[in-house]
Amino acid sequence: MPGSMSARAYGKIDADHQAQLQARKQARKRLIIIIACSVLLIAAVVAVTVTVVVSKKNSNNNNNGDSTPSTTQLSSGLSAIQTACNATAYPDACLASLSNNSQALSANPLQLVIIAGELALQGLQEAYNLSLSLASRASSPLEQAAIEDCSELLDVSIDELNEAIQGLESLNLKSLKNVEIVISTASSLQAGCTEGLSEVNGTAASQLTQKQVEVNKLIINALGLVQALASLGSNLTSWKKSLPTD
Repeated sequence: MPGSMSARAYGKIDADHQAQLQARKQARKRLIIIIACSVLLIAAVVAVTVTVVVSKKNSNNNNNGDSTPSTTQLSSGLSAIQTACNATAYPDACLASLSNNSQALSANPLQLVIIAGELALQGLQEAYNLSLSLASRASSPLEQAAIEDCSELLDVSIDELNEAIQGLESLNLKSLKNVEIVISTASSLQAGCTEGLSEVNGTAASQLTQKQVEVNKLIINALGLVQALASLGSNLTSWKKSLPTD
């Protein structure tokens, strides 16, 4: 009899475990659908940012009667970084990250875009490592499950961003659209992690969410720079002519 009761008890645990796994699978399926729908939306929103800042610059030039923008060459340095960052959704975060990178200070537009991608990748890797260390410190099984799911999404996001950087390093201007889509996918996966964390309470989830806010800005800015590169070309002087400088 005790053996029978023990077997039934284990059977109950297995059934609960299976139900939990099934629920997580269904949640991931919903998340995949959300990610697929949001990829193009993210790319479109960032594209609007580039379009708006270009339109504002052109409008200001027209209002000032300046039909011949300055031809001063802008090859590299802090002013070049400032000009490039004006193409992003989070220019302050862009400037803070790139101006602290010694290679960025001497980079051309394409190199700046690659460096921005590498900084975003570094942020993703840090978030992934943090998620691994925080999972065991979760205060509840639900919080632990959310962090573990986040780890999986970040892992895939890292792969996507790696692919995007490789595409930039062997750049064919016709392939920039593919790079945009890949970075948008990485951003959507990272956002999926944040969305999952928002549904649970706990110090570990809160700590990881704070890191995710920082990483999200890095990825969105990298996408903005890619779209500026596609729209304005690889001559940074053309960026200076088209983008606001303040």
